[in-house]
Amino acid sequence: MFVMRYALGRGLILTLAFLVPAFYSSAGEAVVSVYKLAREWGGGAEDETRLGNVKGLAVGPQGYIYVCETRGKDSKPGLKILNSSGSVIDAWASGGSRPYELYSPRDIAVGSSGNVYIAEGGSPRVKSFTPSGSYFGGWEEATRVNVGWDRVAAGYSNTVYAADNGFDNNYNCIRRFTASGSLITEWGRWGSADGEFMGIADLDVAPNGNVYVADSSNYRIQYFSADGLFLGKWGVEGPGPGEFNLPSHVAVGPAGTVFVADSVPADGNYRVQYFTPSGEYLGAFRFPDHGEFGEPKIRIYTIAGLTVGPDGAVYVADSFTRTIKVFEPARSEEK
Repeated sequence: MFVMRYALGRGLILTLAFLVPAFYSSAGEAVVSVYKLAREWGGGAEDETRLGNVKGLAVGPQGYIYVCETRGKDSKPGLKILNSSGSVIDAWASGGSRPYELYSPRDIAVGSSGNVYIAEGGSPRVKSFTPSGSYFGGWEEATRVNVGWDRVAAGYSNTVYAADNGFDNNYNCIRRFTASGSLITEWGRWGSADGEFMGIADLDVAPNGNVYVADSSNYRIQYFSADGLFLGKWGVEGPGPGEFNLPSHVAVGPAGTVFVADSVPADGNYRVQYFTPSGEYLGAFRFPDHGEFGEPKIRIYTIAGLTVGPDGAVYVADSFTRTIKVFEPARSEEK
């Protein structure tokens, strides 16, 4: 809890309390965090460093940012790898119809070993690459990764999660695989009860192995154990704190903080909210409103990717402006 007190005169004191993510110094002193725009990448000239039609973001174990790009106007499918300064240090798996090429990528995940997993609109449905970009296999319909707005996440015990966002009981579910694509378990169906989904917009895996799912048309976040046991949920439709209007992305930070993007063209709330692992509201940063205390406007039109780095920095991709905005925690000692 961050507390500010202002003297109003005549013995009156105004007290404002803000609930924000807590950090602790080596001495055990409480430090609080409010996220501020630190830098922005992309949106530049027509060259190899310009971002294309971004479809997903991920951070690898070495701290590099993986940017998945799909087909679009003057944009080819492919993958770019950026360093912490936003410079492109590698690019591979450019557009094509062969198994090791990307035809219509939809999402990207990077495992703890550095292997890269990409959900595809083409065939195979999920493609696997080594950290250096060598293709080592794809998962077809035999693994029941079917049609829909496919999402992938990787993390706990080198396993991979794939979400099928269809419109019936066969496809609106989550499946857990080994790193080589063998099915371990699956859960979920179309509906609004606990453990059911009405449009899986995104998913991510927390450091403790719990799986967080953006259940878009149910206006909520659900979370599960690594094997699919329902653990909890939060959210209702609306513009207030902890409420959602079609949540589109979810990402979990290294300390377990859960970030949820709530930005859909025409009817979105245009913000990223962040919560404790159990869903307690902590704060938000908004677009395209003015920043706090006279900061310049932060414009994001369509969030196309959301991920969190090992240092806690939050990366937000905007497919319209072809930029990635980096938000970092601004720390100050609790008063």
